[in-house]
Formats: sequence, structure tokens, C-alpha cells
Amino acid sequence: MDAKTKVKKANWSKNEFETLVCEYENKYDVLEGGLSISLTGMDKRKAWESVMDAVNSTSLISRTVDECKKEVSDLKVKARKKERAMLELLPLESVHGHEDGFDTFKPSSSEYKVDDSTPELSVKLEDYSDQLDTMGASGSSNSRSEQYGGKWKSKIYFDPEADKAGNAVDNIRDSDLIYNLKILVGVDEDINTVVLYKEPLTGKQNTGNLLFYHIVVMFATENWWWTIEKHHDGITLQRSRDQDAVKFHYRQRDRKQKRVVEIDSERGQKSIFDLIQWLYTTDQLNKPYHLIERNCQHFGKDAFNYITKNKMLENFLSKKQISN
Repeated sequence: MDAKTKVKKANWSKNEFETLVCEYENKYDVLEGGLSISLTGMDKRKAWESVMDAVNSTSLISRTVDECKKEVSDLKVKARKKERAMLELLPLESVHGHEDGFDTFKPSSSEYKVDDSTPELSVKLEDYSDQLDTMGASGSSNSRSEQYGGKWKSKIYFDPEADKAGNAVDNIRDSDLIYNLKILVGVDEDINTVVLYKEPLTGKQNTGNLLFYHIVVMFATENWWWTIEKHHDGITLQRSRDQDAVKFHYRQRDRKQKRVVEIDSERGQKSIFDLIQWLYTTDQLNKPYHLIERNCQHFGKDAFNYITKNKMLENFLSKKQISN
């Protein structure tokens, strides 16, 4: 073999890629932060070396810092290309909100203003690697144990009045969904409007350029504002008559970044009890959090799609399937 011939390394394995994603996310502030007195080039080099060491600990193949950087860079490029392609296929109202009086919940404060020049759609890693599906991470999940379901409790945390302390119930199990949770919710209400948000994982992420993020589903009924989301330890359902109490707060605390970016918004087609029934029939509480396979993004998009799916069409398709 010619000495100058370059030997191509094997493709990245699933373990290597999962580790790269976890380490990049956990060290995001250092890897992507601007240079300053408190953050030097040496700090960045050490952080990348730490990422490299973690990746190499999962494989017999030795990856370099440059290879790790290139893998992350390629991911970002391919994700952005996919986002632009998907954006061209969406109706304008899916991106910018409806114009018929339907509230898209867009933040009015300049503090939460989003750069509309960047497509705000989900990232699909299946377009980047045949080995993986979708990637995303809960903002509260930091350790590898948490990211792969090590602290999953198979419970729903329900807060009936998120703007008031002391009312939350955190032990609702699968067997309690159909009866007990409906009693706690009280009156069933139609869901009028649904918005899918993504939340930065760190304070230094640019909201107009998010790649790794947490998903929150927010919706409105006649009397309440609601959010539902999946974290490493369970599913959270909360409501309040104050929109900000659920939009910018999670389990009685400020959201980590208090910034959210709208991905999509649609009219609701289901009721609160329908949503509870969906949680039960799809066995959501018995699907532990997994960074790659069952993360907050998977759950959020599934919930959003269910709530906005036309019930009459759903019934029609169901009957047609039976008749066939």
C-alpha cells in the first residue's frame, strides 16, 4: 500500500455518537462560549480533549479532537439544510402564526423576541446518521444515568394551580390516570390552541440557532393555560389561569433559561380528558426517558400531533381500517 494512502476510519458507532452528543451538551457553555478573562482558549482545548477522551472510552477506535469537532460541525450543517427544506414545505401560518384571529402565543416582550431569519424546526439525526433517530435533551437531565432513564419514576406530576404553592400531586401512576387524574382535573374542557415550544438548555445558547433543546407543549382551554412535557424523571402536567406561570415556570420554579422559542402552533382538536386517555392508551408512563430513543422531543411532538389531529378524521380512518 502506498505510504501516502490515507486509511479511512470506521463510521461512528451509536455509543460514540451518544457520548459525543452528551459531552457536547454538558460542556456547551465552554465549547461555544466567547473568549474572555474567565474563559480562555486553553479552557476550550481542555474541554474538547475531555469530550474526545469520553468518546474514546466507548470504543477501540481512537478519535481526535478535530474529528469530534468535525462530527459536531457536520451535524449542524446537515440539520440546517434539512430545516430549510422542511420550512419550504410548510404553510406560512405554521411558521409565523395564523392571521384569522387565532392566538399563536408569540411573546410580545423584546426579551423573548425570536430571530425569524432562522428556521425553528426540529432536528432529525436520521438524516445525518442511519444509526440514530431524533436527538434532544431535557434541560434538567445532566448525568448519563438520567439521560438514559436511570431516574424514571413512571409517574405524572400534576399541578392544578401552578401560580400557587402546595397544590401539586406528584404520585399519579399509570393505574391512576383514567380515574384519579380526571377527578383532580375536574371539568373536561376542549383544547382550543396548541403551541410547541423549544427551550434552550443553557444560558449562552442563541435562541435563534438552537440545535440541542428541551420541548414544551403549551395549550389553552376556556379557563386555563396548560403545559405538558417529559423530563428524565417523569411527565409534568401543570395549569394556571396565569399564562406565565406555566410558560416560564416548571414545578413551582423558574425555568432554567426563561426563554422559549415557538416551533409550531395549531388549533386543538381534542379535550383534556382525551389527552389523559392518550397518555394511558399509549402507555407513556412506562416509556422511560432516553436521550436518543424516547426524549422530550419525541414526547412533545407526539403529544402535539395527537392534540391537533382532527378527531372526525381519526374516527373515519379507524372505521375504514376495521371495515377493510
